[in-house]
Amino acid sequence: MALPPDSKLQQLLLSSAELSSASLATRIVVSRLRIEISNNNALLGAKLQELKDFVSANDYAASDLASL
Repeated sequence: MALPPDSKLQQLLLSSAELSSASLATRIVVSRLRIEISNNNALLGAKLQELKDFVSANDYAASDLASL
């Protein structure tokens, strides 16, 4: 499955949108990245890339994010 657009992933990282429909692994990764960004907003680009790498490596994560 294709990666969601960067703008959607960035919005996900900056929001507090509910993740209950996503798999546990996706919820853990997104939650950790959100915390790291909230502690240092300058990390947004690096954390966006980390999320993209996770989604690329895990097909289920792309499905999870498409459903959010």
